[in-house]
Amino acid sequence: MATNQPDLLQKFIDNEKKSKTWTIISVLVFIVLGSIIIYQASKLKQNENRLKENEKQLYIALDKANSLNDTLEGQKISLENSTKRIVVLERERDSLLAKINATRIPPVAVVKNIVYIQYMDTYRRASDSILLLLKRNQYNAPGAENIKKGSFSSSVRYFNDSDKPVAERLAALINTNIGRYRRNNISILKTNLSVAKGQLEVWLGEYKRINPVEQVRKYSVQQKAQK
Repeated sequence: MATNQPDLLQKFIDNEKKSKTWTIISVLVFIVLGSIIIYQASKLKQNENRLKENEKQLYIALDKANSLNDTLEGQKISLENSTKRIVVLERERDSLLAKINATRIPPVAVVKNIVYIQYMDTYRRASDSILLLLKRNQYNAPGAENIKKGSFSSSVRYFNDSDKPVAERLAALINTNIGRYRRNNISILKTNLSVAKGQLEVWLGEYKRINPVEQVRKYSVQQKAQK
């Protein structure tokens, strides 16, 4: 009996140690698990707070987006109204222009003085050039006449004193644009004939003096030929 008591006591002590050890281990495990749970709970709380903050920011962003959308919608309506107004104004402008064009009197072409051209055979090209020049400058130039008989010097002829300035301008136009008369200017000559005001004549030629002896000789030859 004496020998069994120490063994039992020893076993009791060993069991107590094991019990304390497991208790300590259990406590430590509980502490670790508690710490982990507390830490995870803290993280969850932080995430929850972060989610709430994000949700709050999201609502703010949505409010701003709705406000911006309302503004854009208002601007769209305003733009559509402005476009319609522009269309109406353009139609009114076109209508007004049509009325103006319908009542507008077409401008009357200003026709300058009537000018007749007479020329000698050797001045045919000069007459064509001057005729074209007169029409280009809105003179009433019906045409040119070839004078077969006689000779005459080139001149711009007028018949009424009121037409002298016009004759001077016509002579200046010819002297400026026709090569032949840049060197030897065409002259201005007044003719005392009863002609309507505004009428001018351009004579193109070269005066040739008649030799009386040559004229008599030609006449004699003609008379002999007739016999």
